[in-house]
Amino acid sequence: MRTALISLVIVLSGCATSQPTVIDLTHPIPTFHQTADNPARPDTSKPWTDLGAYPIYGEQAVLWLRQIPTNNGYIESGRVTLWEHQGTHLDAPSHFVNNAQSQEAAGVPPARRAQLHQVPATRLVGPAVEVDISERVKRELAKNGGRPSPDRKITDFSETSGAVVTAEDIERIAERIEDGAWLVLNLGWSQFFFGESAVPKSPYVNGFNHPGMSRRSVDRLIEVMDRKKVKISGIIADNIAIETGQVAHGDDDKRTNALHGHVRLLQRDVLIVENATNLDRVAAASRSGKCTIVVGAVKLGHATGGPARVLALCN
Repeated sequence: MRTALISLVIVLSGCATSQPTVIDLTHPIPTFHQTADNPARPDTSKPWTDLGAYPIYGEQAVLWLRQIPTNNGYIESGRVTLWEHQGTHLDAPSHFVNNAQSQEAAGVPPARRAQLHQVPATRLVGPAVEVDISERVKRELAKNGGRPSPDRKITDFSETSGAVVTAEDIERIAERIEDGAWLVLNLGWSQFFFGESAVPKSPYVNGFNHPGMSRRSVDRLIEVMDRKKVKISGIIADNIAIETGQVAHGDDDKRTNALHGHVRLLQRDVLIVENATNLDRVAAASRSGKCTIVVGAVKLGHATGGPARVLALCN
């Protein structure tokens, strides 16, 4: 935690001589009018913006506004209905509840895991450690004209593909893994975020054939943390999950062995940010300087996660 705070102080103190670059890693959340019969349901034919929609396990966000008149005009204010894990968001440790089979001796028992309002602010700030596989992903996409195909014979983002985060990728940055760090996975995937809203059909989810962390890379990260006796604060990825689509979905439609990263990392109090964007800019800035991650998570009581404004301060 001390390292995370020191890194933020260094970046901010640099303002006296050079203004840090602020990179917004957050997708906007499109909002829609409510349906006539249900104020919590979105009418996707009546958007408030021209952003479109995006894939989500749930429904698009609803914004209802009212006007409160004054003698100088009126106050516009209303109600937002959205899902916890919507848009760019933070997963709290309580997001996954392990059973006896998956609970590990080194893990925090589910009943003692932090909910969103209990995550310490010091965990939301820390130095960025980048893993950039975007060029490998780009080469795989080039096999289909730059577009993902759910057919792994056309574009392959399975466990055996070279276009995913591997154990070797983690080992290459092992010396930079420290207490309070944020692992930034630039997959080059946020370009597919907006468009089709149906989860399995969208290019973003791509029939669960998308890049992310392989099982072996998750295991290697834990091995490195155990070896060094350190714990990173979290992981950021520009995808719907930190894992590959194959790992996120699991071995079958019953989600057997699904979400390996969630299963092993959340019980170790490692936070997760999903659906990030502009991670390529963090990777580029980090080649000539250092970046500090700031996760502006909503402090919702008892929540398992929530939308977050995520920033990188680079100098």
